[in-house]
Amino acid sequence: MTGWLRAHARALGAALGRIFRHPAASLLEAIVLGMALALPLGLYVAIDGVHAFASRHASAPELSVYLALGADQRAIDAVRARLEGLDGVDRVDFISRQDAAKALRKSAGLAEALDALPDNPLPDAFAIHGGGWGASRLERLRSEIALWPQVALVQVDAGWARTLEAAAKLGRAVAALLGVMFGLAALAIVFNTVRLQLLDRRDEIELSRLIGATPGFICRPFVYLGALQGLLGGAVALLLVLAASAWLNAALVDFSIAYGAHLSFRAVPWGVAGAILAGAGLLGATAARLAAGRQLWA
Repeated sequence: MTGWLRAHARALGAALGRIFRHPAASLLEAIVLGMALALPLGLYVAIDGVHAFASRHASAPELSVYLALGADQRAIDAVRARLEGLDGVDRVDFISRQDAAKALRKSAGLAEALDALPDNPLPDAFAIHGGGWGASRLERLRSEIALWPQVALVQVDAGWARTLEAAAKLGRAVAALLGVMFGLAALAIVFNTVRLQLLDRRDEIELSRLIGATPGFICRPFVYLGALQGLLGGAVALLLVLAASAWLNAALVDFSIAYGAHLSFRAVPWGVAGAILAGAGLLGATAARLAAGRQLWA
């Protein structure tokens, strides 16, 4: 176990030595990788910020609950109490059948139609206003309330929620697709960099094989080199996105003042940042292992 740890420590030291011996080249490689990874990450952050802004300033969702025509005052009060007890409900407005008829009489041509009917055909209703409801939550509420006694019909105003969620889902899919594409580009960059290192040390590698070095022993320093390059590229990507977010947030101050709506791009969450660094390191190590394996096979 000690020998295995020493072998990996020597490989890591060799990779770090290469980076410190060529700081300018290592920095340029990290910047190229960082720019490739920063584009999908920046798009993700932008979509997240716009989605949060739209969620805060979208029109409040509303459910309309129509009672049965024979509902008495006790049934109306019972339904009102249950509606007010639901999570996320801001306000419950009661619209009596008489008020609904008065409102319809103000529309052209409907007053005569209502007068021609023997009774008022309109039911009592409740308008429920809430905040923070998504389309799925609204649909669950509709299905739940429709099963209550004395409830005849429940209508949901969830068009805006579906549109917002669909747009956010599409944006995240585009960000993921760009992430895959630019990830493959980063893979090619590291692959080519490690391949050049292998060609530069071809004689040393051939000598190592002649004296019995295993492929794993030969590839290990290059795998660590690729992983370090990936980590540096991921760090550069995070710095670029943070700098861009800070610059855009400063530019959005005037917009917020002019329109009275606070729009800002949030910082990259710690979990996402850790995933970016880990993914970039794994990507670099994979590219380096592929390049080293191909060179050894050749």
